[in-house]
Amino acid sequence: MITSLSKLTMRQYIELVCGDMSVLKGGAEVIPPAKLGETRKRLIYEYSRLSDNAGSKVFLNDHVLRVRAKAELTMFQCLNNALLLGAFDEVRGVLKEYGITRKMDDNQLANEVKRLLKRARTNIKRSEEDSDKTNEKQPTPEEIRTHFDRQAASLMSYFKFQIDLDRISASQFACLVDQAHRQINAQMAALSKK
Repeated sequence: MITSLSKLTMRQYIELVCGDMSVLKGGAEVIPPAKLGETRKRLIYEYSRLSDNAGSKVFLNDHVLRVRAKAELTMFQCLNNALLLGAFDEVRGVLKEYGITRKMDDNQLANEVKRLLKRARTNIKRSEEDSDKTNEKQPTPEEIRTHFDRQAASLMSYFKFQIDLDRISASQFACLVDQAHRQINAQMAALSKK
């Protein structure tokens, strides 16, 4: 199984992005679909990290925020259950570690945990809605192919050489995208200083 961008041609990578995971298989290999899907996600993330580091950081930040929201929801549900069992001092200790240090009686403590639980549920809902909006905007395979064709044409024009998508590796192409992006940004910065 292909697990590295350097082993995929750009044409194969484009097909992988379009959903064709058979490009990862070598010959008659039998690979579980879950493993193929995980490898596909990892390679797409690796490509975006190489070609658009800022974009991959935004993606990673969104993912971290979703994980944090789920962790907070679980924690506040546990704290709410602990309050029902009368473990007020233990809940105060956890909230102190969380950064909430003000003095509260038992009733205020219960209200604070309920408020934090409600906020965590709201954050989860917002995260799911944002994820749904992102999923609604999924491009079609034809739109994906067109995007990469335009990108290749731009690179050929910028660097003044031909790019054969059937020969160049996906990692090399991603590095060219990044290099062109950095050079154009440097040129624009130099022009803005004049």
